[in-house]
Amino acid sequence: LTDGMAGSAWCCHNYGDLWFQLLSHTQDRVLFGPFQWWRLLKTPHVKAFERGQQLLLAEIDAAFAARMSGSQSVLKSGLASSFKDLASLIVESQKSRNFSQDDLRHQALTFLFAGHDTTTNLIAWCLLLLADHPDVQNRARQEVRNAHECKSVKPFLRCCLLETLRLYPSVPLRSRTLTEQDSFAPVEPMACPALRIHDQVHLQKGMGVAFAINALHRDPGLWCEPDKFQPERFWEHSMATDGTLPCAPRMGDESR
Repeated sequence: LTDGMAGSAWCCHNYGDLWFQLLSHTQDRVLFGPFQWWRLLKTPHVKAFERGQQLLLAEIDAAFAARMSGSQSVLKSGLASSFKDLASLIVESQKSRNFSQDDLRHQALTFLFAGHDTTTNLIAWCLLLLADHPDVQNRARQEVRNAHECKSVKPFLRCCLLETLRLYPSVPLRSRTLTEQDSFAPVEPMACPALRIHDQVHLQKGMGVAFAINALHRDPGLWCEPDKFQPERFWEHSMATDGTLPCAPRMGDESR
């Protein structure tokens, strides 16, 4: 990797460094919407992005090729022979779903972004919140011990995870590019003055928009005592068998 990125604008010693640079550069591009200047202007950072992207995709292709051919063991020492990582499971399902090379790449990139940092952040914040709330930690620990003995579900631990995601969402901000124009009335009278026409906010096709999930999760209009760690607020939904989960449990029985 170091040799592959030698002479570029990025200093990457491992694939973690490369992944961080690629994500940062991708997020910067969202701000430009449909104006994709990097297709014409090859700055040092654009060249580094393209080189880094090719290195990452080549590594992904090699990993899938090894699993398809069986020429490389995908097991780590100490793991059971029945262990299969996500890439191996995709290769198996490919026989029936006929994934293309681009499909395999997209799945792998989803694992890297949506399944790695998000899970790590969730676990870290949950452990911190449990450490700050010994009573909640004791209840969760007892539930886990009881569940281990009788192999039952752990609804309160799930409540702790959901409440952690509410307070500290793994993806606090989302952004999208509009595929069609839209108009709506602003919630705040003075919001978006540059985009308002006759008390309507007008968004044009191709514009980049973002919404703050963390602000929604701490909205006092949706949550009772939004800044408090209260896993019990998700109890009813954690016990549900259909897996449904509303945006926000209201102060009473109403769901929103």
